[in-house]
Amino acid sequence: MHRRILFGLLRAIIVTLTVTPGSISSAGLTAARHELTRSLDAASSSPPAEGQSGIAGLQEHLKRSKEANDLFSSANDLNEIGVIYFTQSNFADAQAKFTEAFALYRQIGSRKGQAIVLTEMGAALTALGRYQEALDAHTDALPLWHSLGDRDQEATALGKIGELFRVLKDFDDALRYDRAALPIYRELGNRSGEAAALNNLGLAYLSDGQGKKALEFFNQAREAYSALNNKSYEATAAYNLATVYIAMGNRKKALYWFDQSLQIQRGLDNKNAQAATLISMGSAYAGLGSAKNARDFYAQALLLYRELGDREGEKEATMALEEGRSKKSSDRAEAQHNDSEQRQVSLSMPPPAN
Repeated sequence: MHRRILFGLLRAIIVTLTVTPGSISSAGLTAARHELTRSLDAASSSPPAEGQSGIAGLQEHLKRSKEANDLFSSANDLNEIGVIYFTQSNFADAQAKFTEAFALYRQIGSRKGQAIVLTEMGAALTALGRYQEALDAHTDALPLWHSLGDRDQEATALGKIGELFRVLKDFDDALRYDRAALPIYRELGNRSGEAAALNNLGLAYLSDGQGKKALEFFNQAREAYSALNNKSYEATAAYNLATVYIAMGNRKKALYWFDQSLQIQRGLDNKNAQAATLISMGSAYAGLGSAKNARDFYAQALLLYRELGDREGEKEATMALEEGRSKKSSDRAEAQHNDSEQRQVSLSMPPPAN
């Protein structure tokens, strides 16, 4: 497989594990956290930190909670501090606070507290690249969510476990957990969760080399995101369809889906995604032997990366362009050589018959 195409395909797969502050701010997890906070406040002997905000206020409240030997409030304060660190992309400190909070929630026997913090720990550990530990955290959270009857969070945990098995290259288990998440989302009528599960199944099948199944699920995901009017993820699903066609050696169909994704990305003004897609389109054209089109798309990507200040992307696009120019020079020399040979052969051939 052409190196540029592989680069684009890997971007499509890796993007599913990109962690953002929203990773622990889903509606379901936030609601569970707020419910837990209310129950802890009711049971607490230390008053809540009213009027105080941020880490400093929480640390002051934590100090009072510890002095009062109030384990409920202490666990809650530690968790909230961890959440703030996470939203600041300070994942190491977030993980440390989540670990402290988990020990207290376990000591007081709070299953909901444990489930919430294990889910948050899984997100922080994923962001830190500690995938096996993240897998362990989400796996431990799964039976807790099930016992609490929180089907939405149970399905989310199954999806996270599937993602982590995929990045750890255990594709059989990735498929097993992704399959288990899908019917729960459908049972709940959670169309957004269903679309994500369909996309994850497509990724699992793609990683396992089952291209036809990957196409089936990516297309279902694309249709689901379109119905939800979620243009960003519709573009991602279209891009993923293209990567499957690349893997199957059908570059023309890949280019169609890359272009579909690109048009949506342009409508959203998502320049990072546009640049990555332009690189992939250039790679596909190079694979078809269309050097001029390949260089045109690499050049467009280079301009976007420069505009974004993305040095790594700029380097990638520059290398692609240089390879394209080298190929052009090589092709020109070969054409000149072939033309010379053709002229020599023509001289030795008899004149055409009248």
